[in-house]
Amino acid sequence: MENSFEGRSETGNTEKILKDKLLKFVNIEDFDLFSKIQERIVDFADRLRKKYPDFQDYSFYHLLAGSTLRGECPKKDFPGDDSVERFINLLE
Repeated sequence: MENSFEGRSETGNTEKILKDKLLKFVNIEDFDLFSKIQERIVDFADRLRKKYPDFQDYSFYHLLAGSTLRGECPKKDFPGDDSVERFINLLE
């Protein structure tokens, strides 16, 4: 399956780095730690969906949620404390 984030030069490197960080969490052998991280990701994504009616317009939301893009997203990341990039970096 082709990664819909690859090939987009302006944000491609950041998206690849964030995707790699998320994939690292999938390979955690400690089930309790994995469950806690997964719960934090789901809670954060839920909060974004509730706060931003246009959440599907953000490419980083789709990266976090593992959802499929419906074409090109006009926006990259949410502002401030709602930033997906910031959230993923804080998970480490």
